[in-house]
Amino acid sequence: MFESLSKGFESAALRLRNQGKFTLENLKEPLDSIQRTLLDADVHLDVIRKFTQDVQEKSLGAKVLLKAQGKSVTLSDHFIKICHDALIEILTASKTTDHFLKGLTQKSNSPHIIFFVGLQGAGKTTHVGKLAFLLKTKNLKVGLIAADTQRPAAKEQLKLLGEQVKAPVFTTESSDAYSIVKEGISHFSDQDVILVDTAGRLTVDSVLMNELVTLNQKFSPENILLVMDGMIGQDSLTTALAFQEKLPLTGTILTKLDGDTRGGAALSLSYMTQLPIFFIGTGEKLNLLETFRAEGMASRILGMGDVLSLMDDFEKAIDSKTEKNLENIQKGHFTFSDYENMMQTLFKMGPLQGLLSKMPFKLPQLPAGIDEKTLKKKVHMIQSMTKYEKNHPDSFKGPQALSRMQRIAKGSGNPLNAVQDLIQEFFKMKQMLPLMSGMSAMGGGMPGMKPPSSEQEKPALFGASVKLEELKKMASMGKAMKGSLSASQIAEVNRELKRKKQEKAKKRK
Repeated sequence: MFESLSKGFESAALRLRNQGKFTLENLKEPLDSIQRTLLDADVHLDVIRKFTQDVQEKSLGAKVLLKAQGKSVTLSDHFIKICHDALIEILTASKTTDHFLKGLTQKSNSPHIIFFVGLQGAGKTTHVGKLAFLLKTKNLKVGLIAADTQRPAAKEQLKLLGEQVKAPVFTTESSDAYSIVKEGISHFSDQDVILVDTAGRLTVDSVLMNELVTLNQKFSPENILLVMDGMIGQDSLTTALAFQEKLPLTGTILTKLDGDTRGGAALSLSYMTQLPIFFIGTGEKLNLLETFRAEGMASRILGMGDVLSLMDDFEKAIDSKTEKNLENIQKGHFTFSDYENMMQTLFKMGPLQGLLSKMPFKLPQLPAGIDEKTLKKKVHMIQSMTKYEKNHPDSFKGPQALSRMQRIAKGSGNPLNAVQDLIQEFFKMKQMLPLMSGMSAMGGGMPGMKPPSSEQEKPALFGASVKLEELKKMASMGKAMKGSLSASQIAEVNRELKRKKQEKAKKRK
């Protein structure tokens, strides 16, 4: 996600290295480079002008502290910080996803009605199912109405999604969208939220718009969400403005961002329509609906990661088995069963590339064997072990080690050297347990992990050591470097952790 944008901003910032202060002369080249990057990413020209003008004004007016408290801050670092703030300004809307969800959780005498609108193929039906899945986790009663009378498979697809999320689906044989929605709303009068899947077209046309305008006038939904394909670039903005002209849209859902390396749609949509982006779709699975946050999106565009989204992914994937697995890791007891569960948890958290983009530091390159296909092969090899072998890794050090590995290779359909590599990798990982247990460095505590005993040093993931005092110093300087958490990221993580603690306290009451 956003690979092209991240590389473009990084390249622009590097042009300022060895510079002592911002001037019109030394800003020209990096700003020109950013403009080209944004154009390539299909960002609207008005947004590009607004962004580069803001960055130039903030840069020239900035007082840069190049050295403070023994830490060096380069002009490139400061430039990235200014770009980060300018991106947040463009992506920030008047209403956030939290406001949207809070409105749905407030009890009322009648159900909250939400229309899903958009072009065919944008992912409306799929995201009706995804939002239903999310709302069900908040203990809301959700009803789905299949009002897409144009696409033959839409009704059946929504029925299947309803079964998966355990939400009732209203369908009829009628081809009249008005009567379907009317009967559906009456049928679901006892539900908290009603999600209506409307018809899409290949392009914006008068028939589509007139049908949607009529439905809006007759039923006055609390929310009309525009579902937009994030891969279609400038066309997404044209489509959004056409829908906005006819309908009182309240927000958007941006889909297919897992496959988009450009990412210009998010910037153009947010600024040009002034509509809040409530969610982003990053995969086909029902749990791959991310809460949109301007701070997190800006950080990812700049290649700085998104700690809060990573925390949310982890919380969604964690279960009692995973918690036990994490306890074993902290105690230093690590088996192949724990290793298998770690990989299964990764699969639950979504596409691996997406997870890596949320890390608050950048790996120079992906470690060998970290792609999903290879990880699944490793899982198959572990599953070919006996229960004793899984729980007693040292059984692969004795005289029977070779025969055990040969049996596993045959049982899993892999060559012997692949099994040997897995065993070697496992023992290397076991040696790194003290570093891996420091997931709490990511903002003060990941779910399921207890903080280290030392308050002065908290190791980070992949062996990157980060001292707590260094993070505090970075925060005081407003530093936003790749490879570490920025001040705003630290503050945001702390706010989110506090909010989650308050929610848990309310549930206990």
